[in-house]
Amino acid sequence: MITKQIGKKLVATNYLEMTSAEVRTVQGILAGKSNKEIAWEENVSVAAVSARVYRAMKRNGYTNKTQFFVDCEKLRRQ
Repeated sequence: MITKQIGKKLVATNYLEMTSAEVRTVQGILAGKSNKEIAWEENVSVAAVSARVYRAMKRNGYTNKTQFFVDCEKLRRQ
């Protein structure tokens, strides 16, 4: 269970909202791959990989990349 800030409220949730491309990118990073490796596998630019992470973070209310990936890992293990 993680908490997300929605407006002024903290809400407990069991999911993060991400596109399938963002999910693949996050899974790659959690597996220890570099942005360059993920870009090569997905046939996109390194900037596109970074943008996917940034968009997923912002969509889910994160400003701290470390906390975002910690919560992604928690959800992956559920």
